[in-house]
Amino acid sequence: MVGPSDLGKIAICPARIPFPTKSSGRGGHRDGSGGTAFTKEGTKLHKYAENWMLRVIDKELIDSPEIWMNELSNEEKNRIGRAAKRLVRIVSNQKKPDFEIVYIKPEFEIRNKKISSVNINGDVDLIIELRNTHGEERRIIVDWKRTLKKKRTKEYDYQLNFYDELVQQKRSKQDCVKYLIGVNEESEKKIVKVEDSQLDSLEEVIQNWKGQKTNPSLQNCGLNCPRFATESRCEDAELPSLIEISSNYKRIAFREKNLSINVWNSIATKGVYNHKEWGATLTKSKTENSVFVENIEDEGALCDVEGFATVRTLPEMKKEIEIVIKSIIIQS
Repeated sequence: MVGPSDLGKIAICPARIPFPTKSSGRGGHRDGSGGTAFTKEGTKLHKYAENWMLRVIDKELIDSPEIWMNELSNEEKNRIGRAAKRLVRIVSNQKKPDFEIVYIKPEFEIRNKKISSVNINGDVDLIIELRNTHGEERRIIVDWKRTLKKKRTKEYDYQLNFYDELVQQKRSKQDCVKYLIGVNEESEKKIVKVEDSQLDSLEEVIQNWKGQKTNPSLQNCGLNCPRFATESRCEDAELPSLIEISSNYKRIAFREKNLSINVWNSIATKGVYNHKEWGATLTKSKTENSVFVENIEDEGALCDVEGFATVRTLPEMKKEIEIVIKSIIIQS
């Protein structure tokens, strides 16, 4: 079983998530239920939007978006008021010149849609369908996001395009416009119109997932990948070594294969290691815990290490590399 959220990750790189097998005993990958403050806040904001739309439907106001804002409770106005205005503006523009709204469904359910032996389950936050006197139809799909970042991966865009494909299969094929709307007022970006992607069909995406095809790049690997610094780390991951990271004071994911256990244990016990050839001082982060190997007899053995690093320029053109180690594998 998989949802469109995970399908967005898979479309970026099919090897991000293990393909479900009978032997896994899980029936497929599912996102954790998540009990963080962020996920709880997102759930609450989604519920405000759903309840608002349900009142619009119950009062038979679906073709009157100009008065939808009147149906917001005071609490909803405070929490999702600006996002609601954005939706009303989108719908009002789509109604012109002679379209009427004929169908609204918040939390549109997709259940047990089987494609290439994989069951897909998901909930589309909101679909709105319009029709004009000539029988022309169009659809609006909205995905409420707690926050939208200015710089983001294509994950959300792919997710929304998958929703579009699945809704077409369940209802009908229509011209569709798709929007991501940031609900939290602190969202970096408020609204994004998602264009049709050049992705393969869901069938082909799932086949690539089954084959665990990798798509390594500096954008796809590291912090954005669920396999980063895990036991199922990707051999094809495109990550810079420590020496390749520039002095930009940014937290960068790295993969280092050229340093020995002796070096890493020196950092662990002393908090610092001076690498003369690199002209760099390697230091252990004082704010985050790191994983280090225990001392073993072969201190010259190389390690395959993944983690985060921040590089700063020191006087005399030297560098300080502050390190957080997330995983170490001793190379045989």
